[in-house]
Amino acid sequence: MVKGMDTKFKETLGKQLRTIRCSRGLGQREVARCLGYSNNSWISLWESGKTVPSICTLIRLAILYDVSVDILVWENIKKEKIKCDTSPISSSMKW
Repeated sequence: MVKGMDTKFKETLGKQLRTIRCSRGLGQREVARCLGYSNNSWISLWESGKTVPSICTLIRLAILYDVSVDILVWENIKKEKIKCDTSPISSSMKW
């Protein structure tokens, strides 16, 4: 879990994950099995807003649900009007 992550963000992301999973007709156990988990406890934690999946897991969920990560995360932020720093990364950074 990201330290200090906004509770509202976690809760709304959880709702989004549940909504999309249900719209695909999948149960938590099915999703867990597809992700390689032995039970659905992680899926339950994500959907209840107690924790959030890693970015790698978000990508895997997006593939499983046939949506973009943007739909999983950004649409959630816009819909709930969650404050998020979207300022550009400093142009002084050199790669």
